[in-house]
Amino acid sequence: MYFGFLMDTLWDLLGLSDIFTFNSIVGSYGNSGQIEKMEKWHDEFQLMGIRPNIKTFNILIKSFGKAGMYEKMGSVMKFMEKRFFSPMVVTCNIVIEILGKAGKIEKMEEYFKEMKHKGIF
Repeated sequence: MYFGFLMDTLWDLLGLSDIFTFNSIVGSYGNSGQIEKMEKWHDEFQLMGIRPNIKTFNILIKSFGKAGMYEKMGSVMKFMEKRFFSPMVVTCNIVIEILGKAGKIEKMEEYFKEMKHKGIF
């Protein structure tokens, strides 16, 4: 809980609002497992007109995956592609790692083959 208070306080004091701050705050909440706060800040930044970049999408994918929220992870990937962001090698490695750690080996291999076919690997 202290972490959330600290992030809110820093935001109020510094008035930071750029993509680097966006990714740092969203990533900090995601890495600490505070998914609801991560989503809140993601929405907040978008309302402020700060658009996500590929790093933002990678952060969301990894955070949802680590939390076992695979449907949300997939939703982010679909949204990302609708916004004309193609998965990069980093994105694919995140997905492969998440699927492997979850024991979804067949899905992991299928995803790898699909990305290889698309020329990402």
